[in-house]
Amino acid sequence: MGKTGCLLLSVLLLLALAACGAKPSGGDSEATSPPPDNAEAPSAQAPGDSKPPRVLLPEELLSAGEAADFVGCPVEVGAISREEVEGTGGAAQRYQYDLPKDIDYYESTILALLDITQNGLISAGELAAGHDAKWSYETTKALVANEITGIPGLGEDAFYLNETSQVHFLFRDYYVVVAFTNTKEQYSEAEDLALNQRIAAHIADALSLADVELS
Repeated sequence: MGKTGCLLLSVLLLLALAACGAKPSGGDSEATSPPPDNAEAPSAQAPGDSKPPRVLLPEELLSAGEAADFVGCPVEVGAISREEVEGTGGAAQRYQYDLPKDIDYYESTILALLDITQNGLISAGELAAGHDAKWSYETTKALVANEITGIPGLGEDAFYLNETSQVHFLFRDYYVVVAFTNTKEQYSEAEDLALNQRIAAHIADALSLADVELS
């Protein structure tokens, strides 16, 4: 996978745990079946809301075909996993975009992950305590404040991690991490950052359209 790919995965896991202030309840992320289209999470209903937030699937925001257009080679959608972290109700979904299975993993040229923390996956108790997607974003941003650079004009607030070019942004009730990187050729922070910013802008547009449809 390479030094950069390993660093990227390590930082993603660190941020997921530190932002929630707890250790994983089971040690590893628990793979789950994707919820059906238009799925809702009744447990995530906040007091006073008429209905709970809708849970958006990652593929609604970035399909395999769209990801392939961005990275320049065919990709397949990997399994969705929920981060089972104490005190969050499994708030984050991790979505992996893989090269086709007939291609040797060690010959792959991309490591492609998309993390989405959304209020529809957070328990009502945690929402009532203020531990929503925005809180998770702000906690993460404060944790790595000395290692980031702001990105103006993306979502409501955005930054990227200097060491890995991960792009983090907040849009309404959704905290998104875009982590695409080249794991085969010589690492280029500028190229990876430009790619992640393009993908993040695409996802922000998709979230904006979904927000209009739900309003």
